[in-house]
This record gives sequence, C-alpha cells and structure tokens, in this order.
Amino acid sequence: MRAITIVFLLATSYARADGFSLGAFVGVPGEGSGPPIGGKHVPVGIVGRYELAEHSAIAAGLGIPIATVGASTWAGLELRVRPFACVRRIALYAAPGLRAGFVGPGYYARYAHVFVGFEYIYSGPWTIAPRLPIGITASVGRVQLFIEALPELPLLPGPELLIGGSLGLRVDL
Repeated sequence: MRAITIVFLLATSYARADGFSLGAFVGVPGEGSGPPIGGKHVPVGIVGRYELAEHSAIAAGLGIPIATVGASTWAGLELRVRPFACVRRIALYAAPGLRAGFVGPGYYARYAHVFVGFEYIYSGPWTIAPRLPIGITASVGRVQLFIEALPELPLLPGPELLIGGSLGLRVDL
C-alpha cells in the first residue's frame, strides 16, 4: 500500500507541473556585446524552462547573457521557493548551471586594453563558465515576469568573475 501511495504522490507531483515556457530577456547594458542602445550594448536572448515538479525545473537559454561575453548557450537546474504562503504567484529561485560560448570582446578589452572587434561576439576562443542566476519571478496567468542577478566565472582563457543581470518574460505553452 505504501508503494502505491508513493507512486501516486510522484505522479500527481508531475501532473501539477506547468510544462514548457518560452520567452526572452534584456540584460544590464555594458560594453562589448549586444545591440547598441544609447551608447551601450544590451545583452539579449531567448530562454526556455521545463518544469519538472512544483519546485524544480530545467532552465536554458541562447544569446548574450552579459554585455562583455559573446554568443552563448546555457542550462541549469532551477530550484524555486515560495516565501509567502498566501501569495503563490511570487517565487524566489536559483538556477546553478553552466554556460558555453565565445569569450567575447570584453575579455580582450579588460586584459590587453584593445578592442578586438565585434566578430568576437560570434567567433574567437570558447569558454565554459559555471553560473548562478538568482532571481524573483511573478506569474500572472500564463505569463511569468522575472528579474535576476547573474554571477558567473568563465574559466577559459583565464578565470574571472563577471556580474550581470536581466529582466525577462516567459509564456507557458
């Protein structure tokens, strides 16, 4: 009987998951990568999220996550907590994961004090970066608005701590 109860609880846990959502984000303006707006470059990208259970999901994206890095792809395991029991539309989350992509022109500007050109956004050396987006999300119907802070540590060509942030919107499909 216990085994049936555990299977039932697992099945209903997955049944409550919202499924897949898709959206876009804009990041904190800076120097190096992203569309130029007002003398700065704004990171942009698309994001997806597949909810595994009520408090966990796989989050992934494609684009320029921080203004100084190049085109990248990333994925992580998002863990959510609802700090207010009476407000189920608001949640805090962290999504530890990895980014793989191009180093970007910002690396050379910081270390060699030269601008290598915009082609380093989509070419040039690769990097792997552990990342830890931390944010808050608010849901209204099928729409999720999120704001997050993003520290990451690219390991190649040399380790350095980068800090970024973003504001985005996802729609449940």
